[in-house]
Amino acid sequence: MKKISFLYGEGGYTLYRALIELFCEKKSINIVYVASSHKEPQFKDKLSIPKKHFNFQMLYAEKTILSQFQLLSTISKVSDYVYCIGYLKIIPKEILDKYPNTTFINIHPSLLPKYKGLDSFDNSLSSSDEYIGSTLHYINDKLDDGEIISSFLKPSFRAYSY
Repeated sequence: MKKISFLYGEGGYTLYRALIELFCEKKSINIVYVASSHKEPQFKDKLSIPKKHFNFQMLYAEKTILSQFQLLSTISKVSDYVYCIGYLKIIPKEILDKYPNTTFINIHPSLLPKYKGLDSFDNSLSSSDEYIGSTLHYINDKLDDGEIISSFLKPSFRAYSY
């Protein structure tokens, strides 16, 4: 059974909720941790999944580098996959090297490699690009630079003529 964890920031809460509902339907997956860079009180009550799926622990990151490192170490020790959603911090190389059996995957809100980093969604919207989208990619020690797993494209509003 694959063990997965979620690491999300304020911008990733809605997508995180959708993903956790999807993953809870899979019998071959065990969600072991959900970690957030902010507190979301009583988030479990907001999900429309049976309470029996809530056998994972909830963690909150403090604003310090050390506690961020501790949080990532705690998750990495027990997870096969860690999904990062709206998590606005780079996973340190030390964590990636220390836990080579843990696969970190990022859900990026724009198309890579064109729009990296912060404000990437806003930058893609304000561009003259025909398509907008999001990217699922492996995390390495560089900003939004890991191998792309998949991209999801939609025509931008500029593609429609009125």
